[in-house]
Amino acid sequence: MEPRRLLALALAGTFTGLLALYAYAASLHPTPIRLADIGGEDLGRYVEVTAHVRRIEGTRSGGVSLHLVDLGSFATLRAFVPRAAWEAFQGRASVLPGAELLARGELQGFGEEVVLQVESPSDLVLLRPAEENRMTLQTLASRAPDLVGLGVSVRGALADIREIVDPTRLRLDTPGGTLWIVTAEAPAGPVDLCGRMEWNPLADRWEVIVAPGDVASSPATLDCSDSPPEDLLDHPEEHRDQPVGLRGILPDRGELIGTAFTLREGSFTVGGFLRGDSLPEGLGAGDVVDFTAPVEYYEPEARYRLVATAATLRAA
Repeated sequence: MEPRRLLALALAGTFTGLLALYAYAASLHPTPIRLADIGGEDLGRYVEVTAHVRRIEGTRSGGVSLHLVDLGSFATLRAFVPRAAWEAFQGRASVLPGAELLARGELQGFGEEVVLQVESPSDLVLLRPAEENRMTLQTLASRAPDLVGLGVSVRGALADIREIVDPTRLRLDTPGGTLWIVTAEAPAGPVDLCGRMEWNPLADRWEVIVAPGDVASSPATLDCSDSPPEDLLDHPEEHRDQPVGLRGILPDRGELIGTAFTLREGSFTVGGFLRGDSLPEGLGAGDVVDFTAPVEYYEPEARYRLVATAATLRAA
């Protein structure tokens, strides 16, 4: 074979090898892609996505399923992280609904769904924590159904402020602590009552539950023995589901459930609620505030709202 032809073949082989090597090297690096652009034709691709965490669920194998959402297009994608990778990921404590993540992995089929399989802790990068997930009130008001469970931070003016009080709760403060009493009726002034000690897991406390007709103005004739409040507080388990009597007590009436309000920005409004809290001191109607909270659907009022504590409501 002629030297020139041998040289041409050698150069062609080298060039082909370089192309193959380049293609292999490129396959080792993820391709950035938007969630809205992912489809079934992308199965098997090694990609990199940037999105916000909408929900986190555990898997049977001990890993996690991250439900991701792109706040620009509101396209969604699930990312599966195996247990070993998740436990080795240093930022997992900050991966909360609303946090922004960069995730790398292979797009795979899961039933009829395209999902992202993340294999290494280095393939997850926390870009911003949930409390830095700022959003306009207009976006929240118009896309609330797509944001349920997501932690967001919005700015607006306070309006329609009202404290929500449960009148069926009575608070009896004693040197040994606070005893809560639940009764649908209680006359003004000192009262006598009969009830039963029960544990309230939602409020994380013991309560005296009073049936209708078992409370009256003191002094009254009630069919139960006196129970010192201090004894009920010190040994609640001993009185569980047992009749207890309280006489001549003067409790405070009503328990603050929380404070409801509206955030306004132009013609857009979103409801807010501080669970178990009043407004922070110094804030009132008309003040512009920043509120960081998860989005929830409040069925009794058939609307979406932000719910958190007073610690996340601040003057802007």
